[in-house]
Amino acid sequence: MRSTTASNHKCSKYKDSNVSDEEHNATGSGLSERMETENLTTGLKAIQMVKTVLVWDIKAERQISGQMLPVF
Repeated sequence: MRSTTASNHKCSKYKDSNVSDEEHNATGSGLSERMETENLTTGLKAIQMVKTVLVWDIKAERQISGQMLPVF
């Protein structure tokens, strides 16, 4: 027969800490969202840099050739 203490005890997957599974998951998802935001921000900065270089290239081509090319 199981004791009352053992049957009511909920073991955590994270045995090294005193943090509950719910708290760990909340912290983990917050970290994941922050990393995702940082990755999106880094990606956006990279896109903006490429756009800037392309605009410079188009402007330089326009000056060299004398053509009116669209600049975005």
